Amino acid sequence: MWRYEPKTDDEYIGNVWGWKFSMFGLALIVGLSLAAYLVAESRGINIFDGNEVMPIEQSAPVQQTSK
Repeated sequence: MWRYEPKTDDEYIGNVWGWKFSMFGLALIVGLSLAAYLVAESRGINIFDGNEVMPIEQSAPVQQTSK
């Protein structure tokens, strides 16, 4: 009763929106991930565990003494 019955002269146009929405979703996910990374990086926070990023210690080169 409520089911659509296609006519025999109808043409199948295919899945028009599938790839468009998939690419839009991919771009949205990548864009938001990049924005989250850049904000976390600028604030000095590790994006994976939320802890502060420890600066790399630059120690003075070890001086060798000759015997």
